[in-house]
Amino acid sequence: MQRFGLLLLILNCAACSTMSYKNKTLSYMAAGFATGAVAGVSTAHEDDNKNMHGLLWGSVAAAAVGAIMTYNYDENTEIKHREAQVRELEARLSDFKRNSTTVAKDGETTFMEAKLPKGLRHLVQPGKWKHYGIDEWKKIGDGEYVHQDQLLEVVPAKVIIEQ
Repeated sequence: MQRFGLLLLILNCAACSTMSYKNKTLSYMAAGFATGAVAGVSTAHEDDNKNMHGLLWGSVAAAAVGAIMTYNYDENTEIKHREAQVRELEARLSDFKRNSTTVAKDGETTFMEAKLPKGLRHLVQPGKWKHYGIDEWKKIGDGEYVHQDQLLEVVPAKVIIEQ
């Protein structure tokens, strides 16, 4: 009996929200059949064939579950749910496009033509630069806007002298 309860729990959990309605219906019909079969076998008279009794009750239970699932299915509710998901994803995508800042290039340089000798490298913090791709509109005056699509950030090299 514990195995049967575990089987029902697995079948019920298998009908999760990511499944299509068709697969949910089939999963619930299988659980209904299993429940009906167990009820049929356990309630059969001694002179009846228990297997046939279980098949009969299981079939009736599966048909009842299938009819209930078909009756409760509302296509418009599912369409509205999907449309709401699409609107939310489109809003998130447009926010991402509007606020996105991507690093196009990233580098490090000392801004010197020759490389530093190894003995002096601990005295110099190398400069860094980052090149960003951006998408921003800046207001520069009354009714005037400028579109910016690049940003160059430069941190110059500096000498570190510990005292």
